[in-house]
Amino acid sequence: MINFLFESTVSLIGFLAFYHLFLEGEKMHRFNRFYLLISLVVSFIIPLLNFEIIEIIPVQNTKTQFVQEFPISNQSIQVAEVESVNYLPTLLWSLYGIITSFLLIRFGKNVAQLYHKSKSNPVVKYKKAKLVLVDENTLPHSFLNFIYVNLDDYENHNIEDELYTHELVHITQKHTLDILFIEILKCLFWFNPIVYFYKKAIQLNHEFLADEKVVNSYNNVTFYQNLLLQKSSNIQTIYLASNLNYLVTKKRLIMMTKSTSKKLALAKKIAIVPILAGLVYFFSVEIVAQEKITSVESVNKKDTVTKKEKLVLEKTHKRKVEYLTYKVSDEEYYKDVVCVYYQNVEGNDMTKWPAKNIVFSKKYQELSKDEIEKLIFLKFRQEPTVKKSPTQKEINDFQNSKKYAIWIDGIYVDNSKLNNYKPSEIVSFGGSVVLKNARTKKHPQPFQFWFYTNKHYKDKNMDKWQSRFPSDSLIMSGSKKK
Repeated sequence: MINFLFESTVSLIGFLAFYHLFLEGEKMHRFNRFYLLISLVVSFIIPLLNFEIIEIIPVQNTKTQFVQEFPISNQSIQVAEVESVNYLPTLLWSLYGIITSFLLIRFGKNVAQLYHKSKSNPVVKYKKAKLVLVDENTLPHSFLNFIYVNLDDYENHNIEDELYTHELVHITQKHTLDILFIEILKCLFWFNPIVYFYKKAIQLNHEFLADEKVVNSYNNVTFYQNLLLQKSSNIQTIYLASNLNYLVTKKRLIMMTKSTSKKLALAKKIAIVPILAGLVYFFSVEIVAQEKITSVESVNKKDTVTKKEKLVLEKTHKRKVEYLTYKVSDEEYYKDVVCVYYQNVEGNDMTKWPAKNIVFSKKYQELSKDEIEKLIFLKFRQEPTVKKSPTQKEINDFQNSKKYAIWIDGIYVDNSKLNNYKPSEIVSFGGSVVLKNARTKKHPQPFQFWFYTNKHYKDKNMDKWQSRFPSDSLIMSGSKKK
């Protein structure tokens, strides 16, 4: 959610800044209207898009190298489970729900009031609209296909034709729909100030469109400008309606006499493309490293995940995932380790293996190739942990408790605990896919990640951890029917 809000806000700022700098001052109001509306929608879509570019990286291994993609087993990690409840997200969501509900109710109430006004007052047909004659002292304003005017002004013919034409433009071009759309967004994203700036830009664009139609129809710019200045009194504007006196500013008065060449307008329209492409590239495109392994003699298939699962893991934590290629050969790693292999006829409990069923018991360097093959599926090796800090964006993503189970310094914690750490305080981290048959009710997440602080990294000598096999014996059972 945090990533979505951040990326959508940056997109909104980028599009709106481009509009104010290059588009607002040009006389291409119809294009600008749709630019504002579409850029609003696109800004909320960009964070949801995901395009992957797979980069193939060849990796060559020697005979003694052992390749493992991601460890799957949870048994290799000793954890002390810590139960904790974080009420902050619940409180924040509750606060958001209360404020949003209040704003939506107020929005609905204002729409109902305008609609009720059209039903409780006299209505007169006027061209493609309906005039609602109200007693209140108000300037003409429109909502949907209704134009609200003062009853006395209408009967005394005190309303100039230019004003009717102005409001008719709002109705025929359906500007009310734009206002309703941005108002709903304001209710949902009330905490984002950029949405409020968008509403101002949209409303001003509506006035540009209406002013342009009046000027072209009556061809008397000076009279119309004076009329607007005369009518733009301190009369309060109507919420949700298109108001005649909305922002009668220098911008509107200048725009009436301005012109824009077609070439300049086209150039500025085309300039939007790199802005859109840049936002999509930075927020929606991920480069996924996929290494091609060559000259590998043996690969432990039991401790690997499928290509699809690997790509999913790479996609979720948005970092290039590298294959783990062991620098220490098997001969060095298992040197002088006694390897015991027996035929199991009493189940899989290795604590009860009978000496009479031993097939062989030798040091690793004394084993034949066939005997090594019998032990291959028991091998679980871990290279010295490499220092690697996550980005703040990754830390934010890892707080999704539905996707990730999190351990910090070997202790299982609530995902929100990551808030207590800066990226620089975490010196190493890694993760794995958890296959469906390895998930539990307590840990149903499809991914697990563990993080190590600098102190833990130093205290546990993690840069040298398991450079040699940690035990003096290696026991493996085979199946045998009774």
